[in-house]
Amino acid sequence: ANGLDHTTLLDSSGMNPGNRSTATDLVALGKLALANPVVAGIVSTKSVTIPYVGVIKNSNKLLGHDGVDGIKTGTLDEAGACLLFSTKFTVGSYTVTVVGVALGGVDHPSLDAAVRSLIATAKEGFHSVTLAKKGQSFASYSTPWNSKAQAVAAANRSVLVWANTPITARVTATPVALAHASAQVGSVDFTVGKTKVSVPLKLERGIDDPGVLWRLSNPMLLLG
Repeated sequence: ANGLDHTTLLDSSGMNPGNRSTATDLVALGKLALANPVVAGIVSTKSVTIPYVGVIKNSNKLLGHDGVDGIKTGTLDEAGACLLFSTKFTVGSYTVTVVGVALGGVDHPSLDAAVRSLIATAKEGFHSVTLAKKGQSFASYSTPWNSKAQAVAAANRSVLVWANTPITARVTATPVALAHASAQVGSVDFTVGKTKVSVPLKLERGIDDPGVLWRLSNPMLLLG
C-alpha cells in the first residue's frame, strides 16, 4: 500500500535472515514511522521501565547526539550493523528533518561514527536562498503621458535548498493602462528543483489618468 516494492518480510521480529529491503525503502519506512506520533515517541525514548521487567535501554547510542531522535538499530551476522536514523537541525529559520540509513557496518561504534559524519555533511549542504524581497522590482510600466510605476514583490519569499538545487524565475506582468497603487499586476513564479513558488506583484505607485486636456492634445498617442 505504501509502495515498498523492494521489501520482503518473512517474520515480525526482524531476526529472520530472509528479511530483505533497500536503502530507499527503509528511508520511506522511516518517514512513515515518524509520521505516527506514537511510533515517533517510542523510537526517541532512551530508556523505559517496564513493571516486573526493569529498565530497558534503547540500543541506538546516537540518541541525543547531533539532533538524532530515532529510529531503529539492527544487527545480524548476515546484515552486519545497521541503523535507520532521523535527525533534526536548524538552518536559518528552518527546522530540517533528515531520515537516512546505514547498512552493513562492521560494528555499531564504527557505524555510528560514519553516521555522525554523514549528518555533518548533510547539514552543510542545506542553505536558505532569498527568492524575493518585499518591494523588490521585477517589472516596470511606462505610459505615453510619462507616468511610470514599478511592479514589486508583495511579500518576502525564501526557500531552503540542498546543495546546488537549480532555481529559475518567470515574470508575468499584466498590461495596465490605469491602476491604483498596490493593484496586483502579475506574479513572479520560481521553480526550485521540483517545487513551485509564486510571489504576487503589485504596483508600488498608481498609474493615473492624464486628464482631458492631455487626451485632446495627444489623440495619436492614445490610438497607438
